[in-house]
Amino acid sequence: MSSELPGLEARMSAQERLQTILHARIEEVSQDMNTNFRQLVEYQRQNKREMEARFDKSDAFMKAIAQDVHDSFKQQGEYQLEFEQKTDARFDKIDTRLDAIETRLDTIEVRMATKDDIANMATKDDIASIEARMATKDDMIALEGRLHGDMYAMEGRILDAFKQLVTAVERRLPPPRASRKS
Repeated sequence: MSSELPGLEARMSAQERLQTILHARIEEVSQDMNTNFRQLVEYQRQNKREMEARFDKSDAFMKAIAQDVHDSFKQQGEYQLEFEQKTDARFDKIDTRLDAIETRLDTIEVRMATKDDIANMATKDDIASIEARMATKDDMIALEGRLHGDMYAMEGRILDAFKQLVTAVERRLPPPRASRKS
């Protein structure tokens, strides 16, 4: 087993495969992040619309309560006490809902990418530039063909040089002696 590195062609091929896989994965992650970001934005928009609708309802409800309190101020203390208890219960529900919304918004903010995170991502232009510099399959096939041709030519030259060396060595050797028979 040799401790030498694989040939240049094998290393280049492996490097190109690795680069292609990495860029494909980067593109997938980029698309996933874009999709997730769009979903998150839509979720936040929907949440905002729901909150605005709830606040509109709460505002209308509060105006109705204010008018009712004004009218009921003239009524007996018992009626006023009962009304205040109902109002407190409604506010407790609203507070509970708002607390849940705040918790969800805090969770969303924690998961959101920052501007720096987004700025450090590879752009489509970066990926296109890298793809433009990459060798195509046809380029690799042509390179492989040239390398095979060069190797065959080199083998032929080495064989010719070896034949010349053997011929030169044979000329320098003394001629074989005839064996004597008695």
